[in-house]
Amino acid sequence: MPVTLLANYLLHAVLGLPLPISTALAVEIAIVTNFIGNNAWTFANAAARVRRLPIAENHPIAGPMATFLLRPTVRRFLKFNAVSLVGLAITTGVTWFLADAYAEPLRQIAGPLYFLVANLAGIGVAMSWNFLANVVWTWR
Repeated sequence: MPVTLLANYLLHAVLGLPLPISTALAVEIAIVTNFIGNNAWTFANAAARVRRLPIAENHPIAGPMATFLLRPTVRRFLKFNAVSLVGLAITTGVTWFLADAYAEPLRQIAGPLYFLVANLAGIGVAMSWNFLANVVWTWR
């Protein structure tokens, strides 16, 4: 959550990117940092199934890429990112909607940083989806 909020502040308030773009990029930055943390600590002892595709891995051109993509950490990252992209859409949609529809009341609460209150709400909505989907699919 702090990574998303900080990144969104920097991208939107400092660099001037439009809110939907800054929110989506901020969430993707958080996805990468969350994966690193989850992979290193939370699910460090989760057994990973080894996948093999001998035909693809032995191909002279596609082989190195296939071997790389079949690595357990890479597969987990791709699955984690796929799950998190739904969360990214949820966060971006809720943030954009709230910042647009409730801009004035949010400005009364947080001044020029009103969009971060909307972003916080979007993060909260997406957290449930991300947690459940990752526990059920990514680290199984």
